Amino acid sequence: MSDPARPKKVNLKQLLILLPILLCVAVAVNWTSIVKVATGEWTLRGVLLGMASEITEDLVGWEVPGPAGAEDAKVVIDIFLHGGDPCHADFLFLGQALGTVDPDRVRVVFQDTSTEEAGELFKTMDLGCEQGLAVNGKTEFTIPLAVPEGDRKDKTIFLTKDGGWTPEDFYMVLDNELKKAYDGKGLDMTSDEMNQHLEEEVGEFRDKELELAKARRELEEAQE
Repeated sequence: MSDPARPKKVNLKQLLILLPILLCVAVAVNWTSIVKVATGEWTLRGVLLGMASEITEDLVGWEVPGPAGAEDAKVVIDIFLHGGDPCHADFLFLGQALGTVDPDRVRVVFQDTSTEEAGELFKTMDLGCEQGLAVNGKTEFTIPLAVPEGDRKDKTIFLTKDGGWTPEDFYMVLDNELKKAYDGKGLDMTSDEMNQHLEEEVGEFRDKELELAKARRELEEAQE
C-alpha cells in the first residue's frame, strides 16, 4: 500500500510574486463581491478559482468619467480610483452604479488619484491602495448594530479595504446622510433592493466598458 501523497510546501517567494496579481483579480468583481473580498469573506483561493475570468487586459486605459447626479445634490459620494488601472475598474463601475441610485439627491464625483489634487485629498482619508469611497467627505461612520451586544448598540465602520463594512452598512450610511440632508427622507428602496440594483448596474456598466475597449482595440489594429 502506497503512502498517501504529502501536501506540497508553499513556496513563499512565488506567493509574494503572485500576491499583486491576486489582489488585482480580487477587485474585478460585482458590488457584493467587492465587499466580500474587502472584508475577508472570500479567500485568495476562491478569488483565483472563481473570479480570474473577470480580469481582462481590455480594461487597461479606461478613462475617468465626469460627475453623475445633480449639481445641487446635498449628498456627495467621492469615488477614489487610479484612472486607467484595470485593478481599479471595479470602483469605476461601482461609482457609475451609485450615480443611478438617487441622482436628484446623490452626486457621485470620481477622484483620479493619479492627479496631484485628488492624490493629496486621498492621503487625508487613509483609504489605502489608491482607491476607496467617502460620503460627504467622511470615511468613518457610527451605525446601529443589527443585533445589540449588551451595552454595545452601535459600531464604527470605515469605508476602506479593511474597514469591516458590508453592503447593508453602506446602505445605512447613505440612508442616514439623506435623512439628515432632506428633512428625514431617506432612500426610496430597501437594502436588498439597492444591492440588487447596484449589482445589475455594475454588470451593465462593465459590459459597456468592455464594448468600448473592444472598439478601441479594433480601431488600433485597423490603423496598424
